[in-house]
Amino acid sequence: MITNLNTSIKFFPNINSGVPSRSKESIKNLITGAFLLSTEGRALFEDFEGVEISQPETMYVLKIKLIEFLFEMEMILNDSEVDQMHYFPLCLEYGMPDVLKTEPERITKIFGLDCADQTDIEQIAYLWNRIISDFPGNIPNPLQNDQQGEFLQCLRNWSKLCKRNQIDDSFLIPLFKAL
Repeated sequence: MITNLNTSIKFFPNINSGVPSRSKESIKNLITGAFLLSTEGRALFEDFEGVEISQPETMYVLKIKLIEFLFEMEMILNDSEVDQMHYFPLCLEYGMPDVLKTEPERITKIFGLDCADQTDIEQIAYLWNRIISDFPGNIPNPLQNDQQGEFLQCLRNWSKLCKRNQIDDSFLIPLFKAL
């Protein structure tokens, strides 16, 4: 069930604030974030789609993984590093202001960790679509055959963006090899 709570949230508020950061690190971080949304994020959402109603525990774990994934995005956008084991507790303690404009205590409600019905894929699909649409630029799905060419074009565009800003684009190589 999609609540008013979920329709009022804003993903990536600082990126979409109209004041772009032009630093080389911020460009690299934005490209890395887009890459991870296209690959790891899309794969995670496919896991949600495969969960059966009879598996509420699996849905609960996937919701936690989604929150951890978004906190990883927070770390990338801020050029910070934290042990992955601490993503979930840190997110609940401090929030993720560059990814989701909300108070930390609302995160469990937004992602449905506090409700009895842990299998509400409609809510997760709504949130996922908001995440993708609120991130700047095109986030193709390389897991879909018809979007693989679009994903390769994004890689070319990201490489061109790096060259235009005198950024070594070799940081894309390990990302691409991880596929």
